[in-house]
Amino acid sequence: RVSVSVTPEKVLVEQADQDEAPLEAPHVQARKYMMVIDDPRPLAASHKYAGQLLGPLQLADLSFKEVLVTCGAKAASCARLASLAQSSDSGFKAPASFCVPFGTFEMAIADAELAEQHEAAMQKLEQAVGTDGLLDAAGRLSDLARTVPLPESLLKDLAGGLAQLGARRCAVRSSASSEDLKGFSGAGLYRTLLNVAVGPAQTDAPAGAVREVFASLFSERAVLGRRAAGP
Repeated sequence: RVSVSVTPEKVLVEQADQDEAPLEAPHVQARKYMMVIDDPRPLAASHKYAGQLLGPLQLADLSFKEVLVTCGAKAASCARLASLAQSSDSGFKAPASFCVPFGTFEMAIADAELAEQHEAAMQKLEQAVGTDGLLDAAGRLSDLARTVPLPESLLKDLAGGLAQLGARRCAVRSSASSEDLKGFSGAGLYRTLLNVAVGPAQTDAPAGAVREVFASLFSERAVLGRRAAGP
């Protein structure tokens, strides 16, 4: 038996107590549902590759569904295009891509011992009624995202992968799991950084761009957009 807590900011699945009941809290746009599942393992599937960097070869070995679940629809579509281009006998080309999977941000927050600060700010964000409190909490979350160290192994793989491709510039963008849903279009809510410098003298630029994309989850327009859409 699990509880599924839904707010404009997140969906949280946890094991539920037997006497736990569904909850409606419209003043903070929160709902809690109860359900019984036979196998809890799929609940962790989205974070299966957290902390790793999935490059062209790894993405090619995964099914569209697995990339969709672990990296989002945009990453899955890019991987599919790259696969089709490779099998098209030079009929068309698709740029090589890398993906930072779901769960990496949470892993980085935990590794930096910032989990308590992050959770406190998330609670303030979810419980805020007025705009001022909402944006204050969002600003704190953005600051955490911009300063959190990323896993060293991921940074090393990213630098090596870009160098192997001979890339001089790259684009860094989001591939969220909740950008385009029924009743909610999230296109343009999160940051896209173009012409990010790549090379031995620019080792911090791609990592900084990744953190900026993480931080854009808590930008004013993203937070207000999700709040307007509701849970």
